[in-house]
Amino acid sequence: MKHFLPITLLFIVIMSCDKIKYPRQNTTALSGTNFVEKDNYAVYQIKKVLLEDYTGHTCGNCPKAATKAEELKNLYKDTLVVIAVHAGSFANPTPSYPADYRTAAGTDWDNFFGISAAGLPKGMINRKGYPTTSHIYSYTQWASVIPTLIRTSPAVTIKLKTQYDTVNRVLNVQHTIKFFQSFSNDFYLSSVIVEDSIIGKQKDYSVYPDDVENYVFRYVLRGALNGSWGNVLKTAPVNANDSVVKNINGFYIQPSFKDKQIYVVSFVYDNSTKEILQCEKVKIR
Repeated sequence: MKHFLPITLLFIVIMSCDKIKYPRQNTTALSGTNFVEKDNYAVYQIKKVLLEDYTGHTCGNCPKAATKAEELKNLYKDTLVVIAVHAGSFANPTPSYPADYRTAAGTDWDNFFGISAAGLPKGMINRKGYPTTSHIYSYTQWASVIPTLIRTSPAVTIKLKTQYDTVNRVLNVQHTIKFFQSFSNDFYLSSVIVEDSIIGKQKDYSVYPDDVENYVFRYVLRGALNGSWGNVLKTAPVNANDSVVKNINGFYIQPSFKDKQIYVVSFVYDNSTKEILQCEKVKIR
């Protein structure tokens, strides 16, 4: 038997989408007839590295970091996942730059890790090095750090599958996580959405005039599916071969987002050190 969202409930979800911080999480996937399914099953056993590029549309030096991130992405292909986090004063809308790419999660991360306070463009790689300031890297350092992390075996794997209803714009995400080492700390799972190739206005000091009207923003963080810091995945102790299934269902994709350019990025991290052990990325349609 097929089950559908009642019309009243669907209307409430749509009307209140901008205010949903923690989406509803169900134990079973929503049913429907319009689902597109995608997964990472062919590549999930490969170690991935997450590069977070903290940026803003009035930061004239930030396009240099975006260019470097794209160079590294082209070099390392699917083993490098990039998220552009618009946060800090350079991301604030202005009369000349009215777009708002900020998110609650991005602001929370920036405040916690102190990235924009250290001066942009800066970023993190697997959030490694926290809580000292060694977790904050200039874009000129990224190329020397990333290879040391990619060339390792994954201590955790994430099998990631998405189901996206193209009519109702409802997204379900299924995670199957397996640990290959023992750990003495709690682990969390975070899942976010990013939108690629947004066209907008960007300050860029490397060109003249430096107000670029049709700048292409890559891999922009658009929101968190399970809160800024995710959910508890496994409490200590964590044993080798432990496996956990986590599903996030019923997340509504806003109409202003181009769903053909939306990706889910999910990552597992040590809650004590904040270091990310594995991340995965899947396009939803």
